[in-house]
Amino acid sequence: MTKRKMGFRGKMKNEIDKRKRGSSYGYLLVPKGVNVFQPEKSGSIEMDILPYLVTDKNHPNRDLGAEEGVYYYRRPFKVHRDIGAGRDAVICLASVGKKCPVCEYRNKLRKEEGDENEIKALRPSDRNLYAVVVKKIGKRVSDEDGIQLYDSSDYLFQEVMETQLVALDEEKWETFPDPEEGSTIRVVYADDSIGSNKFLKPTRFDYVDRDEQYEESILDEVPNLDECLNTLSYEELKAKFYEMDEPETEEEEEEEEEEEEEEEPAPRRGLRGKKVKDEDEEDEEEEKPAPKRRVRSRKTSDENECPYGHTFGKDNDRFDDCDDCELWNECIENKKQTRR
Repeated sequence: MTKRKMGFRGKMKNEIDKRKRGSSYGYLLVPKGVNVFQPEKSGSIEMDILPYLVTDKNHPNRDLGAEEGVYYYRRPFKVHRDIGAGRDAVICLASVGKKCPVCEYRNKLRKEEGDENEIKALRPSDRNLYAVVVKKIGKRVSDEDGIQLYDSSDYLFQEVMETQLVALDEEKWETFPDPEEGSTIRVVYADDSIGSNKFLKPTRFDYVDRDEQYEESILDEVPNLDECLNTLSYEELKAKFYEMDEPETEEEEEEEEEEEEEEEPAPRRGLRGKKVKDEDEEDEEEEKPAPKRRVRSRKTSDENECPYGHTFGKDNDRFDDCDDCELWNECIENKKQTRR
């Protein structure tokens, strides 16, 4: 009698580890018991940004002090948007010091002077991940007293925060994330929109003296932001990018090779199902480049008018939606002519 297979054998520890890791939140891996913070309406929010222990030796800001084994207040990363059939946002592998198939494809297009719309669509957006304690929302004390993850645009949040807070007090800027000597940050959000897409935009940053500082032990509770990035492997991202099946294991590849030896090989399929000629064909051709991705089309506005409500010929590359804009070439050209 055939012994029945038990699916849990040798897998029980994996189940525990998965529960400890928590859940996925788009391109983030959220630790168990930690929430993701997003402002819900315009107004002021007071938050403490706490540093985390850096464990990634390839941290993007290692030249600015974010070395492995020290505490740092943010985790910069890059995101590619509209990837795969689901048009998902994914972590650019360059964020963790690895080769990225999306960037490789984009660089190839640039060298070959490929479609400008596709090149723009594949450009990664800069973002930052923070560990925050939200103290007040407006005048109301926050109900959430634990540490939360906060993910925001580098241009809309970090760049504005740096500019304004350094101008207010450069010495405080050097220490504001310190749990024992730092400052609370007050952020004022205003309603903004791009077309039909409405969002909250940080417009003002101020220091607020803390009523009470933290014990150093709070650092033990701060999530490891390096481990909160849901990064795919090179092969997984490549498969997603080209909408291929999941990467095969070595055993599956060996089985396929054995089957091909036994029967007449059928025409092989390359990326996105394109035919690929066998090596022994008489009229061997050079391998065709990978098929171009479809770029989401957007309805453009009148000539010389930004479809997202920004200033045409001036705000080029200053907003996340510039990545997808079909008037990008015209906008940058207008900007160059204006400077002349």
